[in-house]
Amino acid sequence: MDCDKIKSVFIEYIDENLNMEMMSVVKNHLDKCKSCREISEETREVIHNIECFSSSGIPVDHSHKSELKDELLRDLRVSRAHSPFLSALHRRKEAIKKKTHKMKDAI
Repeated sequence: MDCDKIKSVFIEYIDENLNMEMMSVVKNHLDKCKSCREISEETREVIHNIECFSSSGIPVDHSHKSELKDELLRDLRVSRAHSPFLSALHRRKEAIKKKTHKMKDAI
């Protein structure tokens, strides 16, 4: 399986929402492909950060959690070609903080 197809199932792989055969195919590819392995690790980190933010005690509209994850991953893919990953993640985190503060002020 090529890298583009592997990248298209990263979220499902990380969430373990693939069948056993596909999980094995992705794992074998990640074992061999350093680039995909690095992207997978960064994707896992993004998801972890979203989950930490969601459990931080700050009120979050969970109906947008999936949308936020998609936006972060989209930003990750775009920013990898132009700037370091942490810089993109930091910008997104700051935007989330601003939205959260607005939500807290409205409560």
